[in-house]
Amino acid sequence: MIKKIIFFFAWLGIFLMSITGIVYVVVPTYLVQFNTYIGTLSYDIIVFIISALYFVISILKFLSLFERSKDYEIKTEDGVVYISSGSVTSFIREILSKDKEISNIRVETSKKSRKFNIKVRLDMLSNGNISGKSSSIQNEIKSKLADKMGLEVGTIEVKISKLSVKDSSGSEE
Repeated sequence: MIKKIIFFFAWLGIFLMSITGIVYVVVPTYLVQFNTYIGTLSYDIIVFIISALYFVISILKFLSLFERSKDYEIKTEDGVVYISSGSVTSFIREILSKDKEISNIRVETSKKSRKFNIKVRLDMLSNGNISGKSSSIQNEIKSKLADKMGLEVGTIEVKISKLSVKDSSGSEE
């Protein structure tokens, strides 16, 4: 926690120094000129570019402080386990790729409070029972994530991008 406070004040200092540099170049009457080298056009351009660069970097740093973590955090009795969203995505793809009727799998994950929401887009070859198949996909994803990774799943959206229906003889229509 102390490190975070120190880094916050360091970035705040960089931000204030960049604003001071920009003000010094744009409106030099507010600040005192120190010697003859300070105040030449080339020096002013260099100070302005460096100050503007640090200004942009510090704004980006402040904005990144408010981003939500995409990693999933599971607290156990021994400590905390972090699972990346990429791991969850590849795990879901692996689960669904075992089904021969499903192809072109695209997975998006998001975290809302303690629950994880999943959107799955896929192409499906079905025998006509689409709602039953999508329901079984949802149940399988939810149970496997709970059993294997210990994740609490909120909603699972299954979006079928392309649907092919096979007839009773087993060929596609």
